[in-house]
Amino acid sequence: MQIRTVGDDMRIMGVDSSTVCTGYSILDDETLVCCNRVKTFDSNNKILDIYNKLKAMIEEYKPDQIAMEEGFVGGKNKGNVLLLAEVRGAVKLLAQQYNLPITTYFPSTIKKAVAGKGDAEKMEVYISLKNRYEGDSVFEGIGAYSEKEYKKKPVIKTDDMFDSIAIGLTHLYKLRAIA
Repeated sequence: MQIRTVGDDMRIMGVDSSTVCTGYSILDDETLVCCNRVKTFDSNNKILDIYNKLKAMIEEYKPDQIAMEEGFVGGKNKGNVLLLAEVRGAVKLLAQQYNLPITTYFPSTIKKAVAGKGDAEKMEVYISLKNRYEGDSVFEGIGAYSEKEYKKKPVIKTDDMFDSIAIGLTHLYKLRAIA
């Protein structure tokens, strides 16, 4: 596998790891190539399902690097910390198997990179992504909403996909800053 560098168009896989829906996106430089999620309900095969789907995406899209959100467990999710660690371990294993650099980012870093401030609300990140990818068929295909529609929905079912795009963009911005 040929690894491209920052001067080239980088292909980044952004991963928003979760115990129920793990979002992933592929970005060629800043162009959104694909975005989807792995929904897992069978607790016996959860890690294997995520591993296999992400492996298939790596083999199909051949990313140069992987970016992932740093593990965040708070609120009602404290009981899922071990399962989330297993999901993150599956992603890290794939990165090692395919010799892909993997970088993690804290939520505040992602929010600052995409929405301009580290304490941005999820809606602000979403609106920034929507403004950036307005009219993009891949973005529109994952359920883009108007701001008014977003406010009506306390949680968008595809938050994990939007988050994976934000994670991938954050990594691209970071790579450019150090190039």
